Amino acid sequence: MPTNSPPVCSTTAFPTSDFSAIDITLLQLIPSDPIILLSFINTRLRDQYSSLDNLCDDLDIDRTELEEKLRLAGFDYNPDQNQFR
Repeated sequence: MPTNSPPVCSTTAFPTSDFSAIDITLLQLIPSDPIILLSFINTRLRDQYSSLDNLCDDLDIDRTELEEKLRLAGFDYNPDQNQFR
């Protein structure tokens, strides 16, 4: 009697050359939803950057636009905590 098991997924890794045609910039990965953006930015600030200026410079983000987008969602940057709250 056949089973209704889901298909087994292959664990074979793709050669890196298979992905050479994919051109995703970091800017495309930055969330547009303000709440997800907040989480993304605060996580980066916590884990990788000592200041908002460093993050914006490294990711090539316009700081004014970022702060305005998060301000409209109710969040302001606190440099002492290095987080949007």
